[in-house]
Amino acid sequence: MGEIEQRPTPGSRLGAPENSGISTLERGQKPPPTPSGKLVSIKIQMLDDTQEAFEVPQRAPGKVLLDAVCNHLNLVEGDYFGLEFPDHKKIT
Repeated sequence: MGEIEQRPTPGSRLGAPENSGISTLERGQKPPPTPSGKLVSIKIQMLDDTQEAFEVPQRAPGKVLLDAVCNHLNLVEGDYFGLEFPDHKKIT
């Protein structure tokens, strides 16, 4: 009585490393620090054809941009979404 049960996290049940980034499915995780440096503005076209601009550090991984978009849209489970990048030939 009074003991706290240690439950595995969703990532550890699947064999993922202990801290493999942020999952919106696991509470209490802090986001990794974003790289400092020059900011670049990136336009994102949403599924409803609206465009939003986000500023992220130039050397930041794509996860930083995806997290910014998920926060902007108030997505609780952003793990189910992603971003597409078409090149100059419109190939994703």
